[in-house]
Amino acid sequence: MTDNLLRLCALVFLAAFSGCGSSVPALTPDEQLKLDPALQRLIVAASSGAAEDAAAPKPDNDGRYSVVARVSSPDELKKAGYEVSSVFGDIAVVHVTLEQVRSLAAMPGVKSLGIGSLNQTQ
Repeated sequence: MTDNLLRLCALVFLAAFSGCGSSVPALTPDEQLKLDPALQRLIVAASSGAAEDAAAPKPDNDGRYSVVARVSSPDELKKAGYEVSSVFGDIAVVHVTLEQVRSLAAMPGVKSLGIGSLNQTQ
């Protein structure tokens, strides 16, 4: 009986204090639906102060990432102040910091966001 009580207390303690110490809120369900897995990992790692993953995409020289956005209206991104470098139909390449990704994802016209990759000459 004492062992069961100790286990129960330990479980209650872990449940109550798990997630403490995180200064950045977890990704919302909407963000999880809109952001590709690589972009989600970048945001979570940056917010938790985790060590940089060598395989993770790197920002451009100005600290921003090229993000591929599927949107209902690319003009809305420009009106909102985002730097859009190219548009093809409902796809736009937007240059943003990781902090801006969350506000970009919150826009109603944004359907999905994916991290761009750097093209390298072969």
